[in-house]
This record gives sequence, structure tokens and C-alpha cells, in this order.
Amino acid sequence: MKRRLDSKKLGLWEQRLKRFRESGLSIARFCAYEAVSVSSFSYWSKRLADQTFKEQVTPLAIRVTESVTKRPSVNDRRQVDSTGPQAMFSVLIHESIRKYSTSVAAAIIEAKWFHYLPIYRQQDLFASSGWTPGRSTLLNIVTQVAFVVKPFHDYMKGLVQQDIGVGIDETSCRMLLPKEPPLAIAGDLKNQRLLEKIAESKKKGEDSLLAKMWVYSGLYRARYNIFDFRVSRHRDGPEEFFQSSRCKVQGDCFSGNKSVVLKSDGRLEFVACWGHARRKVIEATTYKQEGELLLDLIRALYDIETRVADWSWQDRQALRQNESTIVLSSIKKWLDSEPLGTILPKSDFAEALNYIRHHWDALCIYTTDGRLPIDNNRVEQLMKNIAPNYAA
Repeated sequence: MKRRLDSKKLGLWEQRLKRFRESGLSIARFCAYEAVSVSSFSYWSKRLADQTFKEQVTPLAIRVTESVTKRPSVNDRRQVDSTGPQAMFSVLIHESIRKYSTSVAAAIIEAKWFHYLPIYRQQDLFASSGWTPGRSTLLNIVTQVAFVVKPFHDYMKGLVQQDIGVGIDETSCRMLLPKEPPLAIAGDLKNQRLLEKIAESKKKGEDSLLAKMWVYSGLYRARYNIFDFRVSRHRDGPEEFFQSSRCKVQGDCFSGNKSVVLKSDGRLEFVACWGHARRKVIEATTYKQEGELLLDLIRALYDIETRVADWSWQDRQALRQNESTIVLSSIKKWLDSEPLGTILPKSDFAEALNYIRHHWDALCIYTTDGRLPIDNNRVEQLMKNIAPNYAA
């Protein structure tokens, strides 16, 4: 049975959350000022957000409006075609608005990419509201939306490519093979590799292939998330994305990531992720006592990051230079200590230690620039937005 909200406490937290939104403080500082715990703040934020959500959301509704619009003639189309893509864009928009408003397109996009509803299931969703569109109709609307938003996507992509640091990650997803392969595009490496992979999979008698979704996210000025679908984990994607960038690249120490940096002629610098290093130590099943000692030192690094979370990047960098470097020196000294020579080289704990040793310089780079995070966890969390195995 759901617990009823106490009206007095409810009013108190509504006022408190209002003060928080007006204060400009971080959650931790606001909670300290109000003398409440962060967990209580999170609990009431969620409860009140859920309550607001229930009050505001209404079921999907289809409204039909009647308007008279002059349909473009054949001569109009020929004239537009001859004036370039900008004018052709106006015809596409004119044709779509003639029957469907932008709210219809927004509903389709939201259902497919925010709620992971494939197009064929959206047909049932819209039919329950009195509209029975064909799958081709919904896909045509999606295509026109892609045409509209591509310039905005390209603009955000350019900002990320110019940032001082970019976090990268990838995850697997399965692509259903089309009945007919796409047309070849001369000089398009992405298209060429797609055709190669489709041919290989069809030769094996498979109906799908294992592909990759990459994400690139700006770490400082342009915190946009750029997703890029590729049919392999090959370095084509990162090489193409960073072909004109001069920045630091943060990610896991997968050889493909590092090879892109090594082949950049010094334009890129690789920054390793302490989240990966810590995870390898936690997952080690051997030498638990030694592992706890190392984890205590890594926690000290993260404690410093918690303290400087709301500081300017200059102050954050100064404290890292004063305190984080001392902790790192202790970790390095511990890694090089004599007792660790007794650890079996084939154990998973030895593997975790070697990971840290081999990437030590890259793990320390974050202390030289307060604009860089200690780990790539925020970017890795974006992979949860990918639904790996759904059909269109």
C-alpha cells in the first residue's frame, strides 16, 4: 500500500525545493545549509516530481484541423529544384505540413528514440487514438525530420570536435540486414565498410550483424552527445570524427582508442579513466587485502574530486596539483613496492595492477587540467540510452 504524503511535510519540502531552485547552490551545499541529508533531498525531489508528472501528463490525442493550402504545381517544383537544396527544403516542409503538423513528428520521434517503440508498434499506439497511419507514412515523417535537424546536429558535432577534451565510448548493437544493400557512395569509407559487412553476413547466411554505436561527448565547453552508428569496432569512426581536432581524448584503454591518438601526429592526447582502473581492482577475486589498500588510495583521489566539484576549473586544477599528485605518488610508490613482487603474475589482481602500471602517465594527465574529469563515467552512462536489440 502506498504511503500517503503528510500535507505539512509536503508543503515544507515544496518550499525547500523552491528555495533550492532559486539559490544557485549545488545539492550538497544546499543540504548542508538547510541541515538535511542528501538522501532526503533526493527522495522528496523524486516524490514531488512524480506527483507533478501525474498531474500534468494527458493521454495521446489526435486533433484534426481543416485548412486550405495551395498545392505546389509541377512548374513550382521545377523552379524550386533549380535553385538548390535550401529551396527544396521548403517544398519538403510544405508537403509535410499539408497533412501533418510538427507535433505529429515530435510524437513519433519521442516514441521511437525516448521510449524505444519501433514504428510498427507506434501504428497500434496511434490507432488507439483514432488515426491509422501506414508504416511508410511514419517512416517518411522520420526521414523529413532527419533532413530538418541534420544542420543542427552538424553544428553540435563541430562544437564537440573543437572542445579541449572529448570523452568517447562504444557499445554493441545488432543491425537487421536489409533485403537490398544500400547504394554505394564513392569516397565514403563508412558506406564502403557497411557494404562489406553486409556482404560478409549474407554470405554466411545470417540475417543480422553485430554493429557498434559510438558516442562522443564534449568534456568542457560543448557538453553535447554525438552518437555515431558503425558496423564494426574498427577505428574508422574515431579517425573520421577527430580528423581535424586538437584535444584530449578520454576513454577506456582499448587499443583502437589509443591507436587513433598515436596516428594523429600529436594533435590528440589520450587521457585514461580512473573508473576503469578502480573497476578492475574491485572485480579482482584474489589478494583482497592488498586490493583494499589500493582502493583506499583511489578513494582518496575521488574524495578530492567531491570537494572540488563546484569549484572553478582553475581552483580545481590547483588543488589537484597540491593534493591529488601526493596521493598519486603514494599509489605509484605502493605499486613499485617490494611486497607486491610476491603476487602471482597470472592472477586477476596482477592483471589489475598491470593495467594501472601500463597506463600510468595517461591516468595522471587529468591533474594537469582542471577542465578534465577524473573518469569517463558520465560518457559511459550514455550507453544506457542505447536499446541494443529492437527492430525498426
